[in-house]
Amino acid sequence: MKNALTATLCITAAGLIMTGCVTTPRPSPPPPPPVDMLMDVASRATQELLKNPVVTGFEAKNKRKPLIEAGPVANATRARIAIEQVSERVMDALLDSNQVDVMATNMTADRPPDYFLDGLILGQENTYTFQLRMNEVKTATRAWGRSYTIRYDAPKGNWNIDL
Repeated sequence: MKNALTATLCITAAGLIMTGCVTTPRPSPPPPPPVDMLMDVASRATQELLKNPVVTGFEAKNKRKPLIEAGPVANATRARIAIEQVSERVMDALLDSNQVDVMATNMTADRPPDYFLDGLILGQENTYTFQLRMNEVKTATRAWGRSYTIRYDAPKGNWNIDL
């Protein structure tokens, strides 16, 4: 009888331990936003910058185009993103605009830059944020900035930009 009770307790304990260890599988995170979507967001943000009075009024006020030192867009996420393509999209939009003079980071020019432009991609799993920021070099103040949020719609299986 004692052996039967011990066996029953051992089987019950083993069953409780085993059921307590069962976990529900966690769904795998979605892939990062497609690079073409990030490049589209970079283009939109750069076009907004070029329409901003900080840029559009600069030449009339200073008798020259603003010189912008364009830094890279940084990837502050764990995702693998072709970040160089996003940075190039910003640089191309600035150069194509003919509204600003552009200086690459760590390069020298005949005059110091008026502004420093950089970007950042933040986020994880279902939500990413693209930021483009321009600071006035002389005063070390933010002259302009824009953020876009990109969200993953799990039921539809696609990414969307919050405008």
